[in-house]
Amino acid sequence: MNHEKYDNSLKIIKNTSCTTICLAPLAKVIHDSFESSGDSGSQPMPSLPPKRLWMAPLGSCGVMAKGLPRTSSLLLLVLLRTSKTKDDIKKVVKQASKVSLKDFLGYTEDQIVSYNFNSNAHASTFDAGACIALNDHFVKLVSWYDNEFDYIN
Repeated sequence: MNHEKYDNSLKIIKNTSCTTICLAPLAKVIHDSFESSGDSGSQPMPSLPPKRLWMAPLGSCGVMAKGLPRTSSLLLLVLLRTSKTKDDIKKVVKQASKVSLKDFLGYTEDQIVSYNFNSNAHASTFDAGACIALNDHFVKLVSWYDNEFDYIN
């Protein structure tokens, strides 16, 4: 998500995994809009072991791959330094999906399942209905992606 720093003199561009491509737009919005402590890897989460437990890519699990061979979801756990509501988070993600990251980040408030994302070109589609605030500082965010289609886009 450093597209503003791209230098066209670069000779090698390495693409990354579809899970990372899904994570990047959502993590960028949260990081740029709120001070999250999860990106440093040095802050323990409440009631969790003191290790980096920031991202849980559900789509990487073998069981998920068998059941949902194309479409996956990503669970992003974020510890915010300042108190925010899930509505605050939804607002900034929705705005980014319409403006700065419109080609990469989708946003939905619909009741959806994995099938809804087959052939979806967005690298990441934020599921506003699945957003859960565990408290004022700790949130669970879910984003969907098509393993094959968004990756080639």
